[in-house]
Amino acid sequence: MIEMKHLYNISEQIKMNNNNNNVRRDEESPISSNLKQLIKELMAELLGTYMLMLIGCSATCAYVLNIKGIPDKHVDYAGVNYCWGFGAFVGICASMAISGGHINPAVSIAFATLKRFPWQKVGPYILAQVVGAFLGTATAYLVYVDQINTQHDLDPLRNNTDLRAFGHALSTGGIFSTYPAPHSTLLVCIIDQVVATCSLLISVCVVVDKNNLNVPMYLQPFLLAFVIATHAQAFGFNTGCGMNPARDFGPRLFTAIAGWGFNVFSPLDGHYWWTVGIVGPTIGAVLGVWIYYYAVEYFYSPPKPVDTIIDGIHERKPVFDGPVFGRKPLTGLPLDRCLSRLGQLSHFDTYNKETVCDGVLVDLELCDTAGLDDMRRLRYLTYLETDVFIVCFSIVSPKTFHNVINKWIPEMKESLPNKPFILVVANNRTLDGQWEYFETVAQRYGSGL
Repeated sequence: MIEMKHLYNISEQIKMNNNNNNVRRDEESPISSNLKQLIKELMAELLGTYMLMLIGCSATCAYVLNIKGIPDKHVDYAGVNYCWGFGAFVGICASMAISGGHINPAVSIAFATLKRFPWQKVGPYILAQVVGAFLGTATAYLVYVDQINTQHDLDPLRNNTDLRAFGHALSTGGIFSTYPAPHSTLLVCIIDQVVATCSLLISVCVVVDKNNLNVPMYLQPFLLAFVIATHAQAFGFNTGCGMNPARDFGPRLFTAIAGWGFNVFSPLDGHYWWTVGIVGPTIGAVLGVWIYYYAVEYFYSPPKPVDTIIDGIHERKPVFDGPVFGRKPLTGLPLDRCLSRLGQLSHFDTYNKETVCDGVLVDLELCDTAGLDDMRRLRYLTYLETDVFIVCFSIVSPKTFHNVINKWIPEMKESLPNKPFILVVANNRTLDGQWEYFETVAQRYGSGL
C-alpha cells in the first residue's frame, strides 16, 4: 500500500538530494543525461526510418526497374507491399525499446494529441524521421543507380527530364515517393490518405493496447508489419499509400536534389506533396487514435482505490487495488504467496490515478515492469518517462535484496543515472537490527528508504 501524498513528498525530496549529489557530475559533463536520452531516442528513430526506406525502396526498385521482365528477378506488386511491411518490422524492432518505434511523424503527432507522447519531443522526432527517410532513400539509390540511369537513357526520358519523376510508364520518381494515379483528383487523393492512415492507426492501437488483447511486446512489431503491408496493398491504387509524411517528403527532397529536379513537387498543381503527403496522413492518424479512444478505451473501467487500515496506519489510499503485480490482486495475501506471484511476472502493467498533493493535481502513474532477464530491453520503454523508481524487496527472501544491489540499481543508473529511487522493505517487523544496514545502503545510492 502506498500513501500517495507521502510518496510524492518523498520523491520530491529525493530529487532535491539527488540533484545536490550530482552537481559536480553535471558540471563535468557538457551534455545532460536528459539530452543524452533524447539523442539516443532520435538516433533510434533515424535508424528505424532508415531501415524502412532502405528495404521498401530497394524492393520498389527491383519491381519498377525490371523492364525486361527477367523471370528470376521478378518482384510482383504484392511482394513490394510486403517488403515495405517487413521494412517497417525491422525499423520498429530497431527502435521500439528505445524510442517507441514511431518511424512516422503522423504517429508521433497523433499520440501527442492523446497526451501519450510529450509535445516537446514531436519536432525532434519528426526531424530524425525525415533525415532517416532521406538517408535510406539515398542508400537504395546508390544500390540501383546504374539501372536507374539505364532507364533514364530510354526514350522519352532521355530528352525530357520532367518525365523522369512522373507522367510516363518508365518514370522512376515513384520508386521513392508517392505520386497520384492518372485518374486521381486532389480531393480523392486526400480522402484516400485520411482514410488509409486513420485505419492504420486504429489497427496500431488495437495491437499496442495493453487493456485489450494485451499482445506481448515482442510480437507487436510482427503484427504491425502485417498491418502496414495489408494497408499498402489495400490502399495503394490511388496514391501509392504513403501513410507517412517522412516516407513521402524525405525521398521527395532527395530526388529533387539527385537529378529528378523540383518537378517532383509539381503534381496536381503543386498541392499534392503537402496535402496528400503530409496533411492527409496527419489528419488521418489523429482521427484514428481518437476514434479508437472513444470507441474502446473510453469504456474501460479504471481500478478503484480503496481505503485501508493497517495496524495504526490510518486512511492510507493505495494507488491501485489489484493486479499491478500480475493478473490477480495481492491485497491480503501472505508474503510468501505474494513473492510466489511476483516470481511469475512476464509482462508489464500500468495504472494511473489523479490525486492532489500540496494543492497540486498530480497524475500518478505506477508502472510494474517485467523482471525477466530477456525483458531487459523492453523495460527501457517504461523507463523513458519515469520520475522516480520504487524498488521493493523482502528480507524473508534475501535473494530479492541481492537483486536490488546487483541488478536493479545498476540497471536504473545505466538507463537514467540522475533519477531518484525509493527502496521499499517488505515485512519490516522482523528486521532485527538490520534497518541500520539498509539505511546505509540507501544513503550510499542516494535513495529514500
